[in-house]
Amino acid sequence: MIVADRFVKPLFVVGDSHCIATNGLLLKDEASGVPFAVGESIFIPKIRADEVMADEVIHTGLIWALSGCCVLSHWPPPTSPERGLPHHGLLLAAHPWATSRDILILIGSIDARDVIRSVPIDAEIEMPFPVDLSALPHDGIDRVVSAAQVSELVMNHFRPLFRALVKLRSLGLVRLHLGALPPPTVDDQLFLDKHEIASRALVRYQVHLTINHTMRAFCAQSGIPFVDPWMDVTERNVVRDGWLPDGVHLGPAGAVATLMRFLESTMKVVVPS
Repeated sequence: MIVADRFVKPLFVVGDSHCIATNGLLLKDEASGVPFAVGESIFIPKIRADEVMADEVIHTGLIWALSGCCVLSHWPPPTSPERGLPHHGLLLAAHPWATSRDILILIGSIDARDVIRSVPIDAEIEMPFPVDLSALPHDGIDRVVSAAQVSELVMNHFRPLFRALVKLRSLGLVRLHLGALPPPTVDDQLFLDKHEIASRALVRYQVHLTINHTMRAFCAQSGIPFVDPWMDVTERNVVRDGWLPDGVHLGPAGAVATLMRFLESTMKVVVPS
């Protein structure tokens, strides 16, 4: 599509199956209908936060996805060995376009299920911050898993992802963004059918919110923008009716909300000179 005198900004989304809905979405100016952003996604099947980096080696799927976005390349060669990333015989480095292309990373949904699985069915989670979850059933449960215990488990899962993002930034990929987990379904039976995990809606929401809290803290410390459409897709912290059409992934409305937050965060990136 050619739009006269208009710049159509590409937004690249890389990661697990939650990135699929953002593929090919055209954002338009509400008044004029003029497009101002294009979402393009690269799906990495089965990618997990706890497998993104091991022994200083970054997950091959993530490397090739970033190469597909033209922000990581073997040419031009790195300016120094420490600015290169060895990968299958190649020495990769940030492509010159890395300073102008925004990449949203969506990884962690599989890890969230593992955390949910670890919480006993007759327990709730102590939240590390105040949050209103009164719209979800509490079922009179008295057993509580401490916030410290859950936070440690979350960090064990997400530390490899955090290390990979820090490494990639150090190479010159300065326009990386990290995306929040979307809210899960409130339907216990549907969640069980989809993931073969017996759990309660309250716990699922507590886990997702704890993970988002952890990612937000990491991003603040690391200078990586955090893209969080949670408040756009929920009401009283519970997903809006019809916004998870398959019970797992946000549909078109949720994808637009995600890309709008992503577009918003791109305006705040300061590229080192």
